Amino acid sequence: MKSILEEKFDVPFSVNHIGNIYILSPINECDELFEIRISHPSSVRIVIEIYPQSHGANMLRDMAHADEEKRRMFLDYIDVFRKNNANVHIKINGNDTDLQTWPNEWKNLYIRISKIEDEDIDLDASAREWGVATAAMMLTLLNIVPLGFEEGKKSKIKVNKYERNKLNRELCLLIHGAKCKICGMDFESIYGEIGKGFMHVHHIEPISLMSKPYVLNPEKDLIPVCPNCHAMLHKRNPPYTQEELLLMIQEKLNEKARYKK
Repeated sequence: MKSILEEKFDVPFSVNHIGNIYILSPINECDELFEIRISHPSSVRIVIEIYPQSHGANMLRDMAHADEEKRRMFLDYIDVFRKNNANVHIKINGNDTDLQTWPNEWKNLYIRISKIEDEDIDLDASAREWGVATAAMMLTLLNIVPLGFEEGKKSKIKVNKYERNKLNRELCLLIHGAKCKICGMDFESIYGEIGKGFMHVHHIEPISLMSKPYVLNPEKDLIPVCPNCHAMLHKRNPPYTQEELLLMIQEKLNEKARYKK
């Protein structure tokens, strides 16, 4: 899980596995960020708990003062969890909240997410899935950039800037799934575990053509596509649309069908 988190977010993570509990957090010297605990009380139930670390006051202040785009992304993650039948319980300053009204001061935070599955859970797989999703959710409200980390050396994180495209990408895949919207390619079904969650994400409106800053909507503005379809979309500038590429594929299939007759 550690390598997956670090690859996805370019942030060094600590991951500990004790029995059926996973504990993960971004590595930082002063314990000023967050900790995620993932447990499996039964073979069909998963529980995720999120807390500030012992010196998380600055993080809570950043979360309280997050701008509109960060708040929207955070709430979008929660909405996706709930649409997937997870219970999400949030407490700020000891009070239950749905965050429709955003408190302007956060002294403490507790988030609990739980879900009952229809069949026995693959404990490692579910921990990876929820670890990535909840880490991404927390990072939406923060501005984090790694100062760099090398094997065997202690890592640092500076809170001042973060590339938000990575978080939009994860949210897009949570909403749409890791299956190509054009050809239907699913890497896990072909390659097994190494293909799980692998997929490119395509900006329907190219960033280079945006004339002014734009608040991205991962559900409407991004689509998951396989590398082949992604390359074909960009064979033209501006790119082909999803509908145009689908039409090309259908015409080719029709042509092959006629030839076989």
